[in-house]
Amino acid sequence: MNSKYSAPCSLLILFLTPIIKKYGKTKPMLWGTILFIIGTFIIMINMTNIYFVIIGSILRGIGRVPIFGNIFALLPDTVEYGEWKTGIRREGLVYSGGSMGTKVGTGIGAASVGWILSFGGYIGGKSIQSDSAIFAINSLFLYLPILTFIILAIILFFYNMDKIYPEIIKRSSKKKRFKLNTIK
Repeated sequence: MNSKYSAPCSLLILFLTPIIKKYGKTKPMLWGTILFIIGTFIIMINMTNIYFVIIGSILRGIGRVPIFGNIFALLPDTVEYGEWKTGIRREGLVYSGGSMGTKVGTGIGAASVGWILSFGGYIGGKSIQSDSAIFAINSLFLYLPILTFIILAIILFFYNMDKIYPEIIKRSSKKKRFKLNTIK
């Protein structure tokens, strides 16, 4: 994320903890994706009007906050779920998979910007771009992000870990206490 956008997001993340305590992790992330989608649609109303672009961009930025603030908090939930389901705790695999996925995704994402712009015929430094280059820019700024966030919203809608997690922890702690008592 660009550093000039990091400060507002970091400030908003401070307000995320009480929201997560009240609503769980999934609902704020779903609300964030919906806010991002709404912000993108606002920009699409009139892409040449600076007010639409600014308002839409602010909403998109606010919508990203719960996702950035929670995405790695889902990994421990995955560890607990995996242990509950299989009886095997795989923390190293989950965390290294998350780390590798982030690195590979960042690399492919950054490279794809160049690939898409090149495919669209974008010429750096040129004041007037072709229609295909403008479409490539719009695809990177609007169409691909909105598609990604729609898919994310669908996944989050069906993600029910917040509902079953308390039961997983309760059963997991009973098993651990039983194991500790039998070892003595």
